[in-house]
Amino acid sequence: LPTRPCGTRVSSSSPQRRYLVKRLALVTALTAVVLIPACTTSMSLSDARSISERDGILYLDDVPLPHHREVSVEGILETGSLLFMRTALGAIDVSGVPGSNVNLTIDLYSEYEGDGEVQIDGEEITTFSNVRGKLLVNGIRGTIPEGTSLRVHSSTGEISLAGFAGESSIRIASGTGEIRMSNCGINDLDINTGTGNIFLDQVQIDDLLISSGTGDLSAEGSSFRTLRGTSGTGSFKLRGSSVVQARIESGTGDLVLVDSTVSERFESLGTGDVVIKSSQD
Repeated sequence: LPTRPCGTRVSSSSPQRRYLVKRLALVTALTAVVLIPACTTSMSLSDARSISERDGILYLDDVPLPHHREVSVEGILETGSLLFMRTALGAIDVSGVPGSNVNLTIDLYSEYEGDGEVQIDGEEITTFSNVRGKLLVNGIRGTIPEGTSLRVHSSTGEISLAGFAGESSIRIASGTGEIRMSNCGINDLDINTGTGNIFLDQVQIDDLLISSGTGDLSAEGSSFRTLRGTSGTGSFKLRGSSVVQARIESGTGDLVLVDSTVSERFESLGTGDVVIKSSQD
């Protein structure tokens, strides 16, 4: 694992002290006193080989992580920045807000009690162990600037995003967790999910791309310039929504349009049906 240069000062015994973090000028305010020794070990979730849960304990590469605490990450994120957010089993619940402030709460799990620091380094949320122990981010919630582009991944945790706008571009990957997005107006959204359902509420998206194994897409009060969706058995359901151009493919799922308009439409549904109706029917 990569190591931080010896002697680098990263924290103090006072949570109110602030230190600049490379490129993003982000700081970490820990909820407990943390003293950093001369050298530390850094790690991101992408470095892990296996993550599991047994008897209520998280395991990272077969090492138990019995200790949990919340870590606050606060600071400034430049307009148009890209940020990766990853958890294994935990939820991601993040809203975009005007301005440039970052206020996140991270659920940090550790091999050793009280160990670890979290910061944003470049485009990654990164953990640092004070004693070369295993650390895992398994929950992210809070607010970041509304124009931030995101790459979001959770294997089983629910993903909820709201309030993103402008030039934001968002990619979401999920195994089984539900995906929810509301009150967003962004350039493009790309979602890849296995069995998790997708719920879009009051969103305006130029280009929407959906790839699903069995999960459904449900959109309400939304508009899309292009909608491209493929699913094994999932259905695509639009209510009070509009699409300029749609291309939908599913093995057994339906395309359901309720009080919705699609200017140009192509569908290949296998055994599924196309249902067009009014809510008054």
